[in-house]
Amino acid sequence: VQITDAGAYTLTVIDDDTGCTGTTSTVVEVFPDPDCTITTTSPVVPGSTNTASVPYAGTGATYAWTITGPGTITSGTPYSNSITWTANSVGTITIGVTIITANLCESTCSIRVTVRIPSPCDPEIQLAVLIDGSSTMDDPGEWATEINGLYNAILDPNCIPDCYVELTVIQFAGDLAGGARTEVSTIVITDDNRWEVAQDVLDTAKSSGTTPMEAGINRAMEVLSSSPYFNSVNKQIINISSDVQENTLDRTAVETARDNAITAGIDEISAEGIGDFRIPEDQDWLTSEILYPLPGNVAPDSWEPGWVYAVGTDAAKFKEAICNKISPPLRLVGDVNNDGNINGLDLL
Repeated sequence: VQITDAGAYTLTVIDDDTGCTGTTSTVVEVFPDPDCTITTTSPVVPGSTNTASVPYAGTGATYAWTITGPGTITSGTPYSNSITWTANSVGTITIGVTIITANLCESTCSIRVTVRIPSPCDPEIQLAVLIDGSSTMDDPGEWATEINGLYNAILDPNCIPDCYVELTVIQFAGDLAGGARTEVSTIVITDDNRWEVAQDVLDTAKSSGTTPMEAGINRAMEVLSSSPYFNSVNKQIINISSDVQENTLDRTAVETARDNAITAGIDEISAEGIGDFRIPEDQDWLTSEILYPLPGNVAPDSWEPGWVYAVGTDAAKFKEAICNKISPPLRLVGDVNNDGNINGLDLL
């Protein structure tokens, strides 16, 4: 007998040969798995000392902490829900923990932290790219469209110019703690780090489960608003990439998260329709309820802010969407001669 719900149960056993019966009763209590949500600082600088913690799981709980990459755990015990750790050098650190409660309920989670030297740049755009990692994106071509398209956009300095964009990449999926996870911590893209950032995108592990798009929007808002570049001078953009499968999506919750983000200061919300994205059903919902400003536009017919682009499984179109979202200013490259004219004019 396997019991999954709490309550009072009675078990009766009947002997087929004699007809004799035996009865016993018990009360079953089902204990929840511990909350395994790691809180720490990211990005951090080399040499910094930081803390990481998870919610307290009760008396008798144990916490098996791990760290991989250029970092070291400097304090904390198996019975502590927090640790102190040091960032040793530039790179990506993964901090993990397995929690086991006194009732032997177990949860495991991890978080990635970027260690970098502070950027001397002053970016003009904050861009949070939300990628859909739900079960409806299990077709390898759909996931690859998001990852490869963004990877190639980051590597192209004509798409994301040096020091122009502060980027954050967030995956949303039902199997993630809280419905969303930061995959690439907030970082200003420069010619010195774009290869490293692009590789972090390529290394992103796909999750599964439902499509909590609202969790991605909420996480993006938290990340963008905590940046020193979050102000009225710079432009804040949330980019949503999804197949928008209705059966795993709470549209009311997404609309609420969208409204909250706009109230908090987001300037633009645009989207890419991936894979089985439906036209007109999903497209109409985005253009009428989610994109910002409203009414939303349909790319490539219009690249005015607040658009959706049905890219299917074409990574090149995904890159095109990212590049058109950023719209860097016209830059002139050439030698200026004595009369003020530019020789060898190139437009980047």
